[in-house]
Amino acid sequence: MVSEISPVGVSTGQFRRLLWSSGIALAGDGIRVVALPLYAAISTGDPVATAVVTAASILPWLFVGVLSGAIVDRAAPRRLLVGMHLLRAFLTALLGIAVATGYAGLVVMAVAAFAITTVETFAEAAGQVVLVAVAGKPDLLRANSILSVVQTSSSTVAGPVLASVLFAWRPEVCFAVDAVCFVVAAVLLRPVTEVRVGDHSRPALLGAEMAEGLRYLLHHRTLRAVVGAVTVIAFAAGSVTALEIIYGLRVLGLTAAQVPFLGAAVAAGTVLGARLAPPASARCGDGPVMVASLVLLAVGFLGLGLVSAPAPAFGLFGLLGVASGCWNVLSATRRQRLTPPELQGRVSNTNRMLAWSLMPLGAAVAGPAAVHWSLHAVFLAAGGLVALTVLVAGRSLSRS
Repeated sequence: MVSEISPVGVSTGQFRRLLWSSGIALAGDGIRVVALPLYAAISTGDPVATAVVTAASILPWLFVGVLSGAIVDRAAPRRLLVGMHLLRAFLTALLGIAVATGYAGLVVMAVAAFAITTVETFAEAAGQVVLVAVAGKPDLLRANSILSVVQTSSSTVAGPVLASVLFAWRPEVCFAVDAVCFVVAAVLLRPVTEVRVGDHSRPALLGAEMAEGLRYLLHHRTLRAVVGAVTVIAFAAGSVTALEIIYGLRVLGLTAAQVPFLGAAVAAGTVLGARLAPPASARCGDGPVMVASLVLLAVGFLGLGLVSAPAPAFGLFGLLGVASGCWNVLSATRRQRLTPPELQGRVSNTNRMLAWSLMPLGAAVAGPAAVHWSLHAVFLAAGGLVALTVLVAGRSLSRS
C-alpha cells in the first residue's frame, strides 16, 4: 500500500519546501563537520583525539545504517524526518553549550558526534522516501540533479565557509547556528503531505525486514551493479581524498593557501556534472552516460597519477568533479527507480553504509601505499580500480 502525494514534480511547492529544507540542513551539517574536528584538534592538541571524533561521526552508518532504514520503511517518513531534524537541533545545541562552558572534552565530543550521526541515518533514509514521493518517479532525475547542486553548494561551500568565519569569532556559535538550521529545516517540512509506504498492520521482525532489503539488493542484477560501483568509487575516492593535501604540496608544489582550490575545482565540477546529467541522459540514455561517467573518473585518477604540473592537475580534479556529479545523480535515480517504495529506506541506507565503510578504508590504505610506493601510484591504482569496474559492471549499468 502506497499513499500518493498529488501533485508531484520539481515545479510543486512541496518539492521546493523539501529542497530548501535539505539545503539549510546540509549547510548546518557543513558547519559542524568542519567545526567539530577543528575544535577537537585545537582544544586537545592531540591528533588521536581528532581521529576519534572523526571516526565517531562515521561509525553509526556501519552499526545502525540498515536498521534505521528498516525502521523508516515502517514509519511515516515526513513526520520522522521532522522529528530527526529537531532531535539533531537539540543534540547540537547541547554540544554548543558544552563547548561554551568548557565541558566539551574528548568523551563528550565523541559521544555527541556518534549520537548526531546516528540520528542522521534515520533522517537520510526518511529524506530519500520523501524525495521519491514528492518528486514522482518520472521527475526523479531532475529532482536529484537539483538536489545535488544544492547539496554541494550547501555542504561543501556555504557550510565550511560559514564555519571558518564563525569559528574565528566563537567556536560555540558554529554549533548554535547548526541547531538553528535544523529547526528551520523541520519547520519548512511541516506542511509537506505525509506519505505512507507499505502495509505494516502486522509488522515483521526488524531483523527479517533488514534481511529482506539486503536480499532484494543482492538478487537484483542491475541494482547490485549500481551499488557495487558506488562501493568501488567510495574506496577510490577515499584513498585520493586522503592524499589530496600532500599531493598538492609535494607533487604539484602548491602553497598551503593554494591547496584548498583543488577541492574547489572538484566542487565546481560536481555542480556542473549534476546539471549536465538530465540533458545528457535525455540525449544518450542514462545507462551509457553512467558508464561514460565511470570512464571519466578512471581517466581523472589515472591522469593525476601521471602529471606533476598544477594546470593539468586542476583540470583533472575538475574532471573528477564533473564525472562524480553526473554519476551521483544518475546512480541515485537508477537506484530509486529500481527499488520498490516499501524498500526505499533499507536500500538507500545500505548503499550509504557501504560507501561510508569503504571511504575510510580507502584512506587507511592510501597512506601506507604512498609511503611504500609513491603518491602517483595511489592515484594510478584508484584509476585502475574504477577502470576494472567499468569492465565488470559496464554491461549491466549500460542498460537504460
